[in-house]
Amino acid sequence: MIETGRSKRLGFGYNLRTFSLVLLAAGLMAVVALWLSTTRLWSDRGWRAWAALVTAGLLGVVTYATVCAFRRRWLTLAVVFATIAAASLGLVPARNRFLPWTTIEGRVVYGSTGLPAVGVTVHLQPTHTSLTRAYGPPSGDERFALACLLSGGSKVITDAEGRYCFRSVPFADYNVWVTHRDWTVEALDSLNTTAGAVTVAGDLRLLRGGLIKGRVTDVSTGRQVQPSRAMNWADAVMLYGPSRPAGGAVESVMIQPDGSFEIRAAPGMNHLYVNGARDDPRCPREITVEVREGETIEVDLPTLWAER
Repeated sequence: MIETGRSKRLGFGYNLRTFSLVLLAAGLMAVVALWLSTTRLWSDRGWRAWAALVTAGLLGVVTYATVCAFRRRWLTLAVVFATIAAASLGLVPARNRFLPWTTIEGRVVYGSTGLPAVGVTVHLQPTHTSLTRAYGPPSGDERFALACLLSGGSKVITDAEGRYCFRSVPFADYNVWVTHRDWTVEALDSLNTTAGAVTVAGDLRLLRGGLIKGRVTDVSTGRQVQPSRAMNWADAVMLYGPSRPAGGAVESVMIQPDGSFEIRAAPGMNHLYVNGARDDPRCPREITVEVREGETIEVDLPTLWAER
């Protein structure tokens, strides 16, 4: 029945406005669930909630549109609850079969005392080689992209005992490290995990490390650069080494207006370069600096700044 000036009605108050609200609610549920998946609250229960909310939201729109036309409110509610139950019970095993998962746990301590480091941010990153080995090449298996999406950029906060736990991450080898303003760490490089089981990682030990103080010089003139424009993300010094294994995430620090920089590095061989200048044959690809605990090292880092 069509009423003048009103939307077409189906069943008990179902109309286009109601349909839009239900669709909006489904979208909001999906957004909230995806947000939860990026927080420390993410767990096996978090996955079940995500699966239930998204599946129930999408199927709920269809069932609402269909069942409401028969004026049976109880049937609508029954279908929605059945959808949630089916999503919780059925999608988790399907996920595990489609994409092997693992759990990584460990703790962070202060290297000098062995005391637990509380409230420290721990990061996790899968190695590209292990993802390819586990899920096939990027162009040949959609699981590769899904594993990258679900495991990339993962981070948690240590508890009162300095412990951390990454639950339900795709099965792969992982680099694990810590970010802290006043400390550095020797990262866990390519940590081997076990599918469907808990992997207990070795302790991450916070170190003072050493300071690398340097200046960025123009390779064509040898003079220290003095930027005349505002700094942005491209004007940064990048570092990989013991605190950031090669082939993964790098540590970075902004270049100051006077062309200087300062970065804390873990003891060992550290490699520095100016972002965006590694592939230019006219300047060094990178420089290598050996850092010792408690030392301050001064270096020059050449680049083609005049052409940036």
